[in-house]
Amino acid sequence: MEIPVLDLAASSRAPDGALEWWREATVSFGALQVVNHGVPDELRNACLRMAAEFHSKDENVKARYAMSRSRGITGYLSPDPALKQDGSGRLVRDYASLDFGPESEPANGTVRSILLGPNAWPELPGFRAAVQAYRDAVHACAVAVAGMLARVCALPPDRLTRHATQGCSLLRLLHYPAPAQGREEPPNGHTDYEWFTLIVQTSPGLEILRPDGGRIAVPARPDAITVLIGDLLEVLSGGYLESTLHWVRSREPDRYSLTYFFGPDFDDVVAPESGNAVGDYPPLHAGHHLTALRVRHLAHLRSAVRDGELALAFDLPATNPLKAAKEQRLVASARRPE
Repeated sequence: MEIPVLDLAASSRAPDGALEWWREATVSFGALQVVNHGVPDELRNACLRMAAEFHSKDENVKARYAMSRSRGITGYLSPDPALKQDGSGRLVRDYASLDFGPESEPANGTVRSILLGPNAWPELPGFRAAVQAYRDAVHACAVAVAGMLARVCALPPDRLTRHATQGCSLLRLLHYPAPAQGREEPPNGHTDYEWFTLIVQTSPGLEILRPDGGRIAVPARPDAITVLIGDLLEVLSGGYLESTLHWVRSREPDRYSLTYFFGPDFDDVVAPESGNAVGDYPPLHAGHHLTALRVRHLAHLRSAVRDGELALAFDLPATNPLKAAKEQRLVASARRPE
């Protein structure tokens, strides 16, 4: 079974006629790919070239832009080949990433600036212009996708976008080197935190778990962008749409991914609004929820909290509570990934 492929331009022109296709893709698969998405090939390719050029640099050069030099979630994150301490046999991080946020907040040390603070732009000719041009184009694509997903949830078409004018969105330029030889790890499934995620991948590797437990390898189509449902859209839809459990497994050497997380405004309070809601979810302050999960995930921010250098007005969860609840449902229904 293959992931659905939908025409975004045609859907935007006639959303009512395309709605059933979007509903089937998101409810039954939890993911889809869109073509005719409005992101020009030359902008995607230029951004990929810049990602490859940056990630090819010496680690000492890339360290100048290290995320750990900031109090935020932007900058360079290096691979970590150490084994996790959970007995899983997995590596801590088998990829490198260079991350860029909306840069809409001053670097004033507030909690808001963790998600919305300044970016660290590499001093490479043409880099910033290429990345910003791609980010603008993929954001426009996200706006069109958001309108269709809102309709699927029986919400006003602008529900997601009118609460994302200064959204907590993030663009990641991901590099996956050759997989560790002789290792066949179980999938380390995770969900994304925001409304939804848009992904371009240069070679296969991305796999998803369907809501019914089936596993699908997502093809690396050069003309398509993959859409994954995020946790906050699951909350907003009252579980009508489930966030997509996914992972990256076997792959070709030097796989690249341009991953755009489209999120709400920092102060948006997300609670079930959909007339299609099937479950009860507690309201979440988007900025606090996203900040807590990012801090929990990033060692330099966890250390700042532990050392009293960063004060938060909310607790850090032991794990992503929405992912944990999903895993409990999978276990209860015997739909756990192999």
